[in-house]
Amino acid sequence: LDESQFAYEVRQDDIIVLNSYQLHRLDMQGSGKALSLFISPAFLAAFCPEIESISIECKSFLYPKEEQARFNLLRSEFASVFQAHYKNESR
Repeated sequence: LDESQFAYEVRQDDIIVLNSYQLHRLDMQGSGKALSLFISPAFLAAFCPEIESISIECKSFLYPKEEQARFNLLRSEFASVFQAHYKNESR
């Protein structure tokens, strides 16, 4: 990695947001699994026109255990979205 690149090791329940313009690569170790949710920038721009000038920073694994509660609502909402998707997909 050069000085402009970052590598993160994430674990179960970790959350990371990658902005649409950020290049990234995911290397899975062992039997790990990852869930991905893509939201179209055009869809977001319909609700928030300035979204293209906003950079979202969300990396739950950079916070200590006692501060993880702030991410619980996001974890819960992601779980609900994926459960609904897979429930509809299995019909």
